Formats: sequence, structure tokens, C-alpha cells
Amino acid sequence: MKPFESDLAKFRFKQHPALGKPVNGRILIRPFFGPDQSYKLAYVLTGKDLSEAKLSPLVEAILAIVESADVCSETKSPLQNSAQFHSAAENARNALEALGIDKHEVHILMDSLFRAAIRAASPPPTSKYQ
Repeated sequence: MKPFESDLAKFRFKQHPALGKPVNGRILIRPFFGPDQSYKLAYVLTGKDLSEAKLSPLVEAILAIVESADVCSETKSPLQNSAQFHSAAENARNALEALGIDKHEVHILMDSLFRAAIRAASPPPTSKYQ
């Protein structure tokens, strides 16, 4: 799980490099997965046969969700209007079901992914002094 999180963090950093906050000099990076989403994903994948071939569709779908959320954030367009997001979400659901995940757990994990995508698609807060 840690290599997946680090790959996702590297991808996220490439899409949105760290931004300095002029007021206090801190660096802000918004992760896509929080601890709650990471735990849910790890929980449903525990004990499954996780060969690279079986796991690749899920990873690709999650990365496509992240990309579509980033595009919506940059263009300030609604996430629900993104065909790329709809396709990626459907691929993620299919990949989870192909791994033999229970439908209830798929629903919980997809809800968690949707919340992360909505949070990522919302534009970062700006200061009125910028």
C-alpha cells in the first residue's frame, strides 16, 4: 500500500507543485487520498490476490479520477460534467468488482473516491490579497 501511496503522491505533486504561502512561508500540498481513504482501500484489498495484472485496472482508474479532478480544478468546470471522470469512476467500480470486493464495500470505497475527487476538483482557496 505504501508504494501505491508514494506513486500517487508523486503523481499529485507533478500535477500541482507545492505552492508557497506568502503569509507564513509554509508549503501547501493537497493530497488526493487522506488516511480514511487509504484505510478503506487497504481494508478491502487485504487478503485478495493482488497480481499486477489484476491491480493495474484499478490503479489506472484511480489515476484517471485524479487527472479528471485536476482538469476540473484548473478549468473550474463542474466535476459532474466531466465525461473523463464518469468513465474513470465506472472503470474503478468495475475493477473493484473484478477483484471480488463485496458490493457494499465497493459502494463505500466509491463514495470515498467521489469525496476525494470533489475535494480535489474544488479550486484551492485564494487570499483576497493576491
